[in-house]
Amino acid sequence: MPKCPYCGNELDYSDIMCPSCGRLVPEEGEEIGERPREKVSRRVSPGKTRHTRRYILAIAIVLFLILPQTAPQRERIQEYPEDPSKILEDVSGLWDWMNPKYYKVAKSATYKIRREFEVRAVGGDIDFRIRIPIPKNVTAEDGTRIQTILDWSYDLPPGVVADPSDPWIYFNGSASEGELVTINVTYSVATRTYEWKDITSKNSGTVDQIPQYLKDKYNHDESYGGGGTPRPLIRLDDVRDVAQEVTSGKNTVYKKVRAIYDFVVDNVVYQVGTRPKTCKETLDGKVGDCDDMVLLFSAMCRAVDIPAFPGYGFVSNRKFEGWGGHSWANAVIPDKNGNVYTPHIDLPNKKFLWCDPYRLIEWNDDGNEDHLTEFYLLHRSEGEGSGDFSQKFVRIAYHTEGETLIKVD
Repeated sequence: MPKCPYCGNELDYSDIMCPSCGRLVPEEGEEIGERPREKVSRRVSPGKTRHTRRYILAIAIVLFLILPQTAPQRERIQEYPEDPSKILEDVSGLWDWMNPKYYKVAKSATYKIRREFEVRAVGGDIDFRIRIPIPKNVTAEDGTRIQTILDWSYDLPPGVVADPSDPWIYFNGSASEGELVTINVTYSVATRTYEWKDITSKNSGTVDQIPQYLKDKYNHDESYGGGGTPRPLIRLDDVRDVAQEVTSGKNTVYKKVRAIYDFVVDNVVYQVGTRPKTCKETLDGKVGDCDDMVLLFSAMCRAVDIPAFPGYGFVSNRKFEGWGGHSWANAVIPDKNGNVYTPHIDLPNKKFLWCDPYRLIEWNDDGNEDHLTEFYLLHRSEGEGSGDFSQKFVRIAYHTEGETLIKVD
């Protein structure tokens, strides 16, 4: 094994420069110090070259942004505000461009869950009613099945009767004081991740291309009639001025919907509530849960003549546990050719025009405020006592297929 004549470090036969002292290795028969130093080229892998170029570009852009703030100039091409956070925003945006973030979700899933209802009579005998939507298949505009109900069934104790009446099924029964009644509903469901890729800012149509029957179906007020005085959950006059201001200058449905989405996401802080707020309460208070954000979004879309409506159901973690109630929006968006799409828009989770498979789509608002009221009145009891009601989900089985990446919006 040859050694460096300068430092004694062991060399490979292919070395032309000592990796220890950095000096050039003399050729055979050459005196030490005889040959002048030369530049030694190193091979760099193509991957490293690409990353290096990208980061050099990033540094150059950052310097371009910062230097105008520090170097004296006679005339600036682009003026920035004195607030230095502007520079940080630009750098942050550049970093996001260099390092895009993605959701990693299953392409599809099948699962089986049991929904357990419990009603206990407190303070006297009661008659009770539980009302839930009949689960249905959900299909996208291109024929892709987003949700398939493989099977569903219910297990009723003696004295409880099922009464299906589309879109609901009612469970009617009675309980003596202190008695606990349990009703189990089992769902077997196949779901899949879906993106509405056919809708873009460039190919979106205008409000005039939305079918009139959909405008007639949805572009009006809706109130919640439970608990006494009706509450205007969706009232267009309460949000019309803001909706028109937010969408001013936006000439397509996509751009208007996106502007309203950004407004709600940026201005409403998520906060769990106990009952649905009116759109005005959410707009004024700037806090709300998923229902409240969706109702405000739907009202603002309708106020600029775009049909939009809440969707309701349940979502879970990636092991199909921890189920909880959830709401998202659906908005009608046409393309330039007049094809109509109704994508999911999940405002609290910031999922614009896509949905994942970890969910159960239960019911979509159909524009009938009586149905909206009935959906929120899941349980009702009457009699000498009151009904102590609860529900929970139990995962029985699940299976997922594949993985896909969805860019964080």
